[in-house]
Amino acid sequence: MSTTIYEMITTRVTELLEQGTVPWRKPWNAQSNMPKNMISRKDYRGINIFMLACQPYNSPYWMSFKQINDRGGHICKGEKSTPVIFWKWLDRKDTDNPSEGVNGKIPLLRYYNVFNIEQTDGITAPEPEETHIHFDPITKAEQIIAGMPLKPEC
Repeated sequence: MSTTIYEMITTRVTELLEQGTVPWRKPWNAQSNMPKNMISRKDYRGINIFMLACQPYNSPYWMSFKQINDRGGHICKGEKSTPVIFWKWLDRKDTDNPSEGVNGKIPLLRYYNVFNIEQTDGITAPEPEETHIHFDPITKAEQIIAGMPLKPEC
């Protein structure tokens, strides 16, 4: 009997809870530690953020087995992967009227496995990108008030 992707995700959350980890209470820093693919530098989205961020790693960088091998690295012995999901869109053809061509798209839920860079040897993490966010709450508040129609009189 094959396991569905939904069952895989549910099983993983249940395992974390049984180990005493409440994954959604982890105090990770979403600004600087958002899980991302190390090669594409794209942030993961949806349930993948939750599934990757609740893992016990400090690095936000994740790679597939192939990406690790292609860069000359390897996975440390005994390390386990984490599944990430994505939707693949397939062309839907009308079987009653095949001459009309494509009649839309059908979503197909797929998954692949990734490893955190801390689970590998021979792969060096990129230098963290520095982000400086300047926030001046007084100036922002004054801009909001200045832009208000029918603002209250002081």
